[in-house]
Amino acid sequence: MPSAPAPPTASPAAREPATLPPHVLVLHNDEQNTLGYVVDVLRRVLGLSASRAWRLARVTHRRGRCAVWAGHRELAELKAVQVRAAGPDPGVVALGDPCRPLRVSVERAPSG
Repeated sequence: MPSAPAPPTASPAAREPATLPPHVLVLHNDEQNTLGYVVDVLRRVLGLSASRAWRLARVTHRRGRCAVWAGHRELAELKAVQVRAAGPDPGVVALGDPCRPLRVSVERAPSG
């Protein structure tokens, strides 16, 4: 009696789970929120150290934008929502000055 053919085996590459393309959370500079507040939000939302948060805030201020976090898109989008949900700098709002939440965007990370 003939035996049933063996099921095809997948190549090692076919068995590997697909990796999600990396994305970055980009912080955009504004002239409303204070650097101290930006640092506070980066520390609370992204879990950055004080020194790293200050460095990224200064880079953002000088260059106009800076990638502050990297990971898969869904988590980057969640981080963006959390940063925006932190609201505007309460110290600036208390002075009666117009102020908006921090501006962030999620972008595909540059390859290579």
